Amino acid sequence: MAGPCIMPTDIPVYMQIQAFPENASQQTLKDFRNQAERQHIIATLKKYDGNISQAAIALEVARTYLHRRMLQLNIEKKDYFL
Repeated sequence: MAGPCIMPTDIPVYMQIQAFPENASQQTLKDFRNQAERQHIIATLKKYDGNISQAAIALEVARTYLHRRMLQLNIEKKDYFL
C-alpha cells in the first residue's frame, strides 16, 4: 500500500474529543456505554428527521423499546429535532 499515512494529528479535534472524551477513564463502563448509546440514538433520530418509527427500524429495535431507552437516557425532542 503506497501513499501517506493518516496520523492522529490529521483527525479533526471535534472527532477526537467525541471518540475519546477526557473523562472516559473516570467513567464507569455502564456510563460510557449509555453515553455512546445516547449519542447514537440522537444521531439516528436526526438522520430520520425525528421520526421515531423510522429510527427504530434503522436501529433494528422495537419502537416501544426505543421510546423506553429514550426515557431512560433522557433524550428529549430538543436533542434531535431542530
